This record gives sequence, C-alpha cells and structure tokens, in this order.
Amino acid sequence: MRRRNFDQYFWFNKVLMQSCGIMLLPSKFLFISYFLKVTPFITTWFLLFPAIYTLCFHSSRFSLDDKVYIILGYFEVYGFAAAKALVLLIKQHKLVKLVNEFSEMWTTFSDDDYKYIKVFPKQARYFTNGFTCLIMFLLISVLTTPLMESEQIYDVNGTKELPYRAGVFDYMHNDSRSYLIWYGLQIPAACFSITHVIATDVTYIFFILHACAYAKHCQYYFTQTIRELENDDSDVNYVVVKCIKYHQKFMEQYQITEDVFHFNILMQMIMSLGLICGYSVNILFQEEELAKYVMHLLAAVLQLWMYCWPVHMLWNEATKVANAAYDFPWYDWSKYHQSIVAIIITRSQRSAKFTAGKFVPVTLETFVSVLSTAMSFFTVLRQAI
Repeated sequence: MRRRNFDQYFWFNKVLMQSCGIMLLPSKFLFISYFLKVTPFITTWFLLFPAIYTLCFHSSRFSLDDKVYIILGYFEVYGFAAAKALVLLIKQHKLVKLVNEFSEMWTTFSDDDYKYIKVFPKQARYFTNGFTCLIMFLLISVLTTPLMESEQIYDVNGTKELPYRAGVFDYMHNDSRSYLIWYGLQIPAACFSITHVIATDVTYIFFILHACAYAKHCQYYFTQTIRELENDDSDVNYVVVKCIKYHQKFMEQYQITEDVFHFNILMQMIMSLGLICGYSVNILFQEEELAKYVMHLLAAVLQLWMYCWPVHMLWNEATKVANAAYDFPWYDWSKYHQSIVAIIITRSQRSAKFTAGKFVPVTLETFVSVLSTAMSFFTVLRQAI
C-alpha cells in the first residue's frame, strides 16, 4: 500500500486557499498573492451591489418571495463566505502555524501508524474534492442557464435576466450590448467570488478531520505504550511523561484549530438558521419554483451538517483517547501517577468539544437543535403571514 504524506493530502486545499489569498504564495509572487487576496472581495461587492441598491431604493420591483430569495441566495453564498474568508485572513498567522503543526505531526507517523489513521485524511480528501465539484457544477449551471434557454429570459420587470439579478439596469431590455457586457463581467466575478465559498468550508473540514487523525493516533500510541509496559519493566514515570507530552501536543493543536475556526462556526450556525427558515417559507408559497427552493433547502441542511459532523467525530475520538488512557495499569501505580492519568482522562472528555464563537459546543445535537429552532421560526412566520 502506497503511503501518502501531508503535502499530498494538503496540496489541493493549499491551492484553494492561495486562490483567494488566505494563504500567501511564495515571496517572489507576492504581488499575485495580494491581487488574489483583494479581488474576491471586490467581485463579491460587484455581484451584491445591484441587489443591495434595488432592495434599498426600489424594493417595490420585487415580490416578497423574490426579496427573500435575493437576501438568502446572494448574501448567504457570497456575503457570509466573504466574511468567513476575512476572519481567516485576520487569523492567517495561526492558520500557517496550524499547517506547520500538522505537517510536523505527519513526519512522526510510521507505516503502521498510517494504516491506523488513514481513514480520516481520506475522508478529508473526498470531502474537498466532492464539495468543490458540487459548487463548481452549481456555478456553471447558474452562469449558463440564461444562455441555454431557447428563448430570451426576462425577469418580472421586463428586464433580460442575468445569472445574478441586477434590477437597477432597466434599460437592458432595449440595450443588448450593455446586457452582454454585464453578463460577461458577472462570469469572472462569480468565479473569483466562489473561491471564498469553497476554500473556507473545505479548509475547516480538512483540519478538523486531520485533528481526528491525531486523536486516533493518540489512542494507538497509548495502546502501544500499554503493550510495552506488559512486555518489559519500563520506567513508569518515563512512560507517563511521554504520554503526557503526546497528549498535550494533541490538545495544543485542538486549541489552535478552535481559535482559527470558532467564529466561522458561529456565523455558519446563524446563517443556516436563517436559510432553512427562509427557504421553508419560500417552499410554502412558491409552487411554480418548488424544485429550486427544495434544492436550496437541502443544500443549506447539508452545509450545516458539514459543520457539525466533523467536530462531533473529533469529540468521539477524543473520548476514545480517554478510554485508552483508562486502560493503563494505573491500579498498580502510585497515587501521583494515578492522578496524572485522571487528568488526561478529564481533559480528553471535557476539552475536545468545538464551540461556536466560544459560546456553545457543536455536535450532531447542535445540528438537530438548529433544525428544530428553524422549524419553530418557520411555524411562527407561517402563522404571521
């Protein structure tokens, strides 16, 4: 079996982060790095400005469900993604440190270790490739839909439909040249802006699942240590100190990872709550475009699950670290060494839950809770409307 190293798993995520400036290119390409860092924010504003202007000054041009769709679709896809990318840019030094920590961690893995932990980096790679392909497919469908129709599409105001609505440009139905110019500008703008959507989400999943791999290896390390104690008369103090140092390294990586991503998790929880509630309202009142809104709703639920499932897995693996520590022959040790094992168990059980904005732990229970809250808001809105 061919063993992969960290760079082989990380290269595509690195390209995605460099494409939107979250990670810098080598120093000789510094100008390109800053160009890539700034451009997605500019293009996001270019796509959002027409909708913002129209909603603020010409809101009567859109029906209620159109307003909901624009607010949810545009600001969710690009606005919140840009905000999450901005957070990662602010914490860029911590992100680089995290990359270096994981890269160093992989150098300590033997071939036997790799067999034990390979499932998590493989899952991270599958998530990265699958999510990227899905988003690119959706982007292509959005950009090409007006061109694929046999007849020219018009929106409710008699204006030629663009991939991203620009209701302030009412003259477009009489000016094909202006329409084509805006259409042509929206294509590269969307391609630049979509890098925020892809990079922020797959980066989060990648590092959480690699933290799971470290937790899995910590269990394996403890198990191997127990076998060493059973096979020879190793110094208990030396063994315990080694385990503490290894476990402490895992906890440090966990802490850095949470510091980098906890605010993004909070934004995702809030965003998912609004999306699920809003798209549910649209499904209720829009029978003509039911399939589209159902797909949007499923995508919102999937994205919420993507943020809850990996950290739930990390918590499970950290709990198993506690179980592995409990398997030490602590009952034959001194009270001092027993207390150290108890500390490892306690820290593993209590500390390895990621939080949303340092407020609430995030697990699959959080996923269910957000869905339940969104449905409660939907019920209230349904009665009010």
